[in-house]
Amino acid sequence: MDNVYGLFGKLKGLLEDSAVTEIMVNGTDNVYVEKEGKKLKTDIVFSTNKEIDSIINAVFHHFNRRFDYYCPYGDVCLDDGTRVRSEEHTSELQSH
Repeated sequence: MDNVYGLFGKLKGLLEDSAVTEIMVNGTDNVYVEKEGKKLKTDIVFSTNKEIDSIINAVFHHFNRRFDYYCPYGDVCLDDGTRVRSEEHTSELQSH
């Protein structure tokens, strides 16, 4: 899983935190997590939407899936059950 988690860049630490049940990326400076049923804003900031797209594209490419203008939404499931869902620039991760 380390090689897949490495694709998540700035989000890797959140994925490794077992208390985090959901990660929501709603723009360059709107990254939230859910812990114990509460949504909390993180201090993670992306420099551009392209940085977010780069992470999502890398993850989807790893699973031979597309995420681009022609396919602006999708789902993949990591080996540990973590679900990655993305729609345009709004991305969401749910851990199991």
